[in-house]
Amino acid sequence: MTYRGDMGKFILLLLAALVVFFIVSAVISTVIATLHLLFWIAVVLVVVFGAFKLSSGMRRRERR
Repeated sequence: MTYRGDMGKFILLLLAALVVFFIVSAVISTVIATLHLLFWIAVVLVVVFGAFKLSSGMRRRERR
């Protein structure tokens, strides 16, 4: 059974729209996951640098 004319074009258009939707959805999901990972890396770096600043400040006070 073959589709001819407008019905075939409509089915191809529907399939193309579905493929585009899946690709855009995958890209958005990847971007969000990457931003989430970068956020947690930044949080860990801030905590580590904050701990170093606090510990270096306490060492200076002990020397006085």
